[in-house]
Amino acid sequence: MSIIANESPRLTNVLPYELVESILKLIPFPQVCKLRSVSKVFDAIVSSESFALSILVRIIDPEIVSENKSG
Repeated sequence: MSIIANESPRLTNVLPYELVESILKLIPFPQVCKLRSVSKVFDAIVSSESFALSILVRIIDPEIVSENKSG
């Protein structure tokens, strides 16, 4: 039985929005910007205010991000 590409479940239909957002936050910002054209969901996440704020925090004070992960 072969699987046709359009029959496979989409990543954004399988994973919760919050998980996809968390994964995208781990990718360097220039690469994330390129991912906006991948899907409407990726574009919505990358364009959101909360995503932009999290990127700014990571750029301005990376220690805050490290403290949140460990604590």
